[in-house]
Amino acid sequence: RDGQNAHCILYYSPKDVIRMRTLVHGTHRGEENLFPMIRYAQASGNDAVCKAILLQGLGEPHAPDPTQTQRQHDGETTVMRDVGTHGKVVARLVQDASQDDQDVTMSMIVKQWRAKTNTPQYVQENPPAKDDLTVDECERIVIALLVERVLIFHVH
Repeated sequence: RDGQNAHCILYYSPKDVIRMRTLVHGTHRGEENLFPMIRYAQASGNDAVCKAILLQGLGEPHAPDPTQTQRQHDGETTVMRDVGTHGKVVARLVQDASQDDQDVTMSMIVKQWRAKTNTPQYVQENPPAKDDLTVDECERIVIALLVERVLIFHVH
């Protein structure tokens, strides 16, 4: 580095998270460093919130609290949506798969969740289409559950 300011463009897709997680698995502080970056990317568009998440993740001593910053900037660049019910449906899909000793990928979860036929009753009662959730938004919900450790990554 030459000490000059630099610009960086960060491209993000929820599909990248699984690949990134696999790359850092088993490395010193890999997940500990990765998850703040994922939270940053998931904040989608609010610079103040993203900066607070990044600074806290990097361990800056006087970093602003991301939750408080989010509250201060609610609705500026993002729309808050309650997806708690959808999170419960996803968790139940994963639980059902684990009871059947099935390993599932994020794509498999989202595909089953968005399926129009052969879905469990609890999915039919709360389908993603009910709230006009796109595939990307469904993937973001799965990633949020992984980052917050509601769901657990399993690397082979």
